[in-house]
Amino acid sequence: MGSNRGAAFDPIAVVEAAYRLDADEGEWLAGLASASKSGIDQGLGVYAASWRRASSAVDVSAVRGAMAPELIGLVPRTFDGIPHDLIRRHFTGPPQVVRVSDEPDTHRFFMDRFAGSARPIGDTVGGLVGDGHERGVTIAAFAEQRGRFEPAQRRSWVRLMSHVGAGLRLRGKLEDERTLRRWAILDPHGRVHHAEAPFANRRPRESLVAAVRAIERARGGLRRTRPDEALAMWTALVSGRWSVIDWIDTDGRRYLVAHENDLVVGNPRALTRRERQVVEYLIHGRSNAEIAYALGVAESNVNRTARDALRKLGGARRTDLAALFAPQSEIAVDRPDRETVVLRAADRSHRHWGELAGALREVVAMAVGGASNDEIALARGRSVRTVANQLAGTYARFGVRGRAELASLLGPPPAAPSPSD
Repeated sequence: MGSNRGAAFDPIAVVEAAYRLDADEGEWLAGLASASKSGIDQGLGVYAASWRRASSAVDVSAVRGAMAPELIGLVPRTFDGIPHDLIRRHFTGPPQVVRVSDEPDTHRFFMDRFAGSARPIGDTVGGLVGDGHERGVTIAAFAEQRGRFEPAQRRSWVRLMSHVGAGLRLRGKLEDERTLRRWAILDPHGRVHHAEAPFANRRPRESLVAAVRAIERARGGLRRTRPDEALAMWTALVSGRWSVIDWIDTDGRRYLVAHENDLVVGNPRALTRRERQVVEYLIHGRSNAEIAYALGVAESNVNRTARDALRKLGGARRTDLAALFAPQSEIAVDRPDRETVVLRAADRSHRHWGELAGALREVVAMAVGGASNDEIALARGRSVRTVANQLAGTYARFGVRGRAELASLLGPPPAAPSPSD
């Protein structure tokens, strides 16, 4: 997860910048851009932008960047007129990390926005995350040609954007409530100085103490010698519910405090809070390891929670989730009383299946039907690596991150025509 250019990248600096609640919006964004620069810079600098999402538009609220002013001026243009399908794909759900050139339709849109710019721009890499409502943040870098973004970088930046999202939610709560309740206060050694329920109980208290000690270790020498390991230790939440951040008391002493900071998700089918959180990530094709990091729980906990949620959903498979909670298409109808009614219906168009042919279509149909790579390879007489490559290419073609999103986009395979047709 080293730097693309210049000094070595310190991912913990990005995490610390994400939790700067005392900074105003401009200072916060500037801190994120500065801390991120050596991690994703492609030679043109890095920007951080805050935005608000509606169903048909994304409006930039503020931009700060470690890049030339003329490039900063291009940032709002990249958000102007984003098509609805790109809003749904990139500006909803869990944190995302993208290289725009990997997604042909997204790339075409962005290249249109850069047409005529004084500086040639051929790609953008970076991450974006929302607060579960309408606000979000993007941290990204322009590139003159195809950007460099290795798989290890992508994994690390998904983790970093989880922290940025947690910081964004805390900032929103602070705006709304003026102050944040301190459910527990600990010193950097993990000694508890104040604890309210549920931290009065032993197991939650022990989890919190362990999290504080892990954070302090991540912020020590480990951040320089083994930055990936340091980032892995500092999870985005503790027990799926709590953010642990610095607090300086009136005497100048540093403590770590626990603030409630649940991920904001809907309430499908009477699932528990944890089940809703896990299902939200599964819908977007995230692995158990990614979900465990974002929620600050064990992978075994994620697997058990997913199993319970799927049972409540009628024995659904993971690949069924995206279809169960598929985005709906909208049609606006003007009534005689001049009131506009929006009709919603699940989009079950088969148009994308028409872009798949022959063997690839059969592989994809088996994958969205729930077959594993091993099962597909055995059935088709191909290697597991070949199947994995075919599916990876399909994900890139449609701009999705896994089987669940692919199933949501494609819908069920169209029925084969009968002989009489």
